[in-house]
Order: sequence, then C-alpha cells, then structure tokens
Amino acid sequence: ACEICDDVSLGFVDVASANPLPITGATADVPHYLATVLHDGSRFLMYYMAGNAGAGVDHAVAESADGLQWTQVDAAAFGPATTGKDYNYSADVVFSADQYHLFVAGGPASNGSDTDIYYGTSGTGLSFPSASQAVASGSATFDGRNIDQPVALWVDGTWHMLYATTPTSGNTSTIGYATSANETTWTRRGEVMDLGTSYDSSALWPISLWVDDEGTKHLLYGGKSGSSTSIAHATSSDWLTWTRDMANPLAMASGGSAKANGQLLPWHGGFIYYYNASGTCGPDCEIRVARSMCTLDADGDGVADGGALF
Repeated sequence: ACEICDDVSLGFVDVASANPLPITGATADVPHYLATVLHDGSRFLMYYMAGNAGAGVDHAVAESADGLQWTQVDAAAFGPATTGKDYNYSADVVFSADQYHLFVAGGPASNGSDTDIYYGTSGTGLSFPSASQAVASGSATFDGRNIDQPVALWVDGTWHMLYATTPTSGNTSTIGYATSANETTWTRRGEVMDLGTSYDSSALWPISLWVDDEGTKHLLYGGKSGSSTSIAHATSSDWLTWTRDMANPLAMASGGSAKANGQLLPWHGGFIYYYNASGTCGPDCEIRVARSMCTLDADGDGVADGGALF
C-alpha cells in the first residue's frame, strides 16, 4: 500500500503480465497505436489508429470491462468519413453529459501537414458519423503549418483544449490552447508551452489533461530531445501558465519503453497509462498499459483499489 498514489511525479511501472494488450477481433499484423482511453462509468473504451499513419486510415474502437482484456467493436469508429479529410491522426474522446465528444486532427496530406482540429459527438461512443472543424491552424509563427494531438476537458461550462502546434517552417512543436462554451465557436488563447532546455528541447506535445480536487490543472505531455522521447508533467492554476515538474522526465519501470503517445486516466486514487509498445509503429506496434508507481489499498483489505489494473 502507498498513501500517495495520485502524485504522477513518482512515475509508472509497466504492467508486464498484461502486455501487449490483447484486442480480440483486431486485424493481425496491423499496427495499433495512438490510443485514447476513457471510462464512462460502466466500461472502458479505447480508440486507436488501425494501420500506419496515412491517407484513408480509420480509428477503431474496442471495449473492456477491466481495462486489460479488450474486444474490438468497430474497425471504423471515426476517420475520413467522419471529418471529410483523407488524413486523420491523433484524437481525444471525452465522456461528458451522457455524450462522447471527439476531438481529432484531420487534413488533406498523408504527411500530417495542414491538419486542423475537428469536433463531433456520439450517443454510444462506438461510431462518430460526422465532425466539423473546431480550431484551424493559424497565421502565427508557432502554428502556421498545422495543429494536432488535441486533449480536452469540460470544466465549469467551458471546453479547454490543448494541442500541438507546428510552425510554418521547421519540424518542432509546442503547445497551444483554445476554449469554447458551445463546441462550435472557439477562441484561440495562443501558445502556452514553449520548448524546454533538455528532455523537451526539440518538441513537446500534450498527452492527457486532468484537474485535481483542489482545482490544479495537470498536463501529461511528450518531450523530445534529438531522437530521444520522454513523458513529462506540468501544472497550472489558470490554463495559461504551465510549470514543469521538477521530477521530469518521468520514470517508466519494469520494462516499459516510455513511448510518449497515449492516454493517462486517474483511477481509484492512482493512474493508469496506455501507451505504444514500439517507436517505429510497424506491424509490431501494439498498445501497452502501465500504472502508478505505488498502489492504494484504502480499506486495508489487501486488494488494490484499482482492481486488476494494479
């Protein structure tokens, strides 16, 4: 048992016995990556790109009762037919007010250029029939080429969305911020995290966003320095100014590769983190799960509160 499990600074431990996660019904020898995972109160849902990034590739959806054993429900939960764009990359799906809210990067080119953020909803979470443009790449230096990798939260009547931005020239990325009260009209708030000086000196992008009981905003993000990628943590009191965690980059123990694309979920006083198993995303690119470095047994019954995930 551990009294402090909600401190993401402690890092993660790979749940080796479960990995890579089995997805019954998924196409064999096809990469599965860029997972976004939620729990809607009755089940886990996981959305992932089912194939190498490129034109025409859909995102599949799988469901699970325990977060470990998965069954693919639909090979095309969203994709080109949803956004009207050939290229559909990273996505976030949020369950709020009995609706599933999709935020996905879509664009015309297979190399990821000229992508914007699209928004749509679903009543079941299994299929998103349409999504319209929410936030477009801008004219500023930091986001002139494309924006992608959105993460979003509905807090006190406002959508807060962070996303990766790529400048008109070069291949670095920083983090931008936009808000909306009605999902259709978005206000761009500018760049809120710039490049760092070490583990995130080449690029950074958002992974997951959450707010704790005290109102502090937390961001798990990916950082890149040269060819090395890391996972990192930052906090904010106002969504605009973010402070990097002194513990960065975060540790991933027991064989985890710390691939910095995935989804973090607060779970029974701790965290679970779904992430890619491979950095190349060839046929061996699968999805893994990690958990908080410590486990929590609040009632003292000898069983971890997070169930099989812990």
